[in-house]
Amino acid sequence: MKEHAVGKSAWFEEVYLKRRQWVMAHCRDLNMGSVLRTTQRSESENSFFKKFENNNGTLVEFWMRFKSAIDQQRHTQKKTDNDNMHTSPKMVTQCPIERHAARVYTHAVFDEFQEEIKMSTNGLGTRGFTVENEIKLTKVKDSLRGRVFEVHFRPDIYH
Repeated sequence: MKEHAVGKSAWFEEVYLKRRQWVMAHCRDLNMGSVLRTTQRSESENSFFKKFENNNGTLVEFWMRFKSAIDQQRHTQKKTDNDNMHTSPKMVTQCPIERHAARVYTHAVFDEFQEEIKMSTNGLGTRGFTVENEIKLTKVKDSLRGRVFEVHFRPDIYH
């Protein structure tokens, strides 16, 4: 701890006190790539570790890289949380379901949802509403297929 000047970190001191749970002492001279096997972790963990792993590094170097990566993840998550709380995504349709999705989804999930909305409404247009015998009628033009569909809807059935 003195050699690498990490003794002033309360967090590192706490972790150091739990060192009995660390990798066994006989592995300390091995590079971290030989201690951490792909079969011991999931694909996402493997991807995460590969970003900052140095196969010839020591345990201390690995730990410092790991802490740096965790700090970066936490920073990114806090920024994402702040953006989700204080900004609203741009709407591309007048669909009530799109406005509702913008309120309940994170921006990342909403972006995926919005792509589905765009694809489902691409080339479609409605031509007014009429009501006949409590049945709402509208015509939907599908310009991709060159057809017009008449849609009948009875709101009283769905209440």
